[in-house]
Amino acid sequence: MSVFLLFLTRLFPAAFRERFGAELRAHIVEEYAAARTRGVLAALGHTIATSFDLIRAGLAERLAPALVPQRTPATPTAEDFDMRLALGEWTRDVKHAMRTVRRAPGFATISVAIPPCSRTHRRARSTRAPISSASGSAG
Repeated sequence: MSVFLLFLTRLFPAAFRERFGAELRAHIVEEYAAARTRGVLAALGHTIATSFDLIRAGLAERLAPALVPQRTPATPTAEDFDMRLALGEWTRDVKHAMRTVRRAPGFATISVAIPPCSRTHRRARSTRAPISSASGSAG
């Protein structure tokens, strides 16, 4: 049974197996030996559960690898650095804004709604005709 479990580690990508394979195999052998000491049914249950777990994790690692090799650009330019810095600041600002909205949604709504209303009110006042002091006074 442990041979079958060790075979299932082949479902993981080669880069993953190179980095974690020895530790993964040692853990499988150790856990199987512990289950075997509890009896045949315990070993069978362990084998079935571990089989499903290895199949699920191996396929998940192939579809969306967690271990991605880091690729560095040949020579990053100052423009690349500025763009990454600006993007980092922008994402940090968006995360902070989302936290603020979650913590105080009423305050966030009012903060967003009041500036457009004040601009509309200011614009409406500036389009009225000026009041003349000589228009209605008869002295």
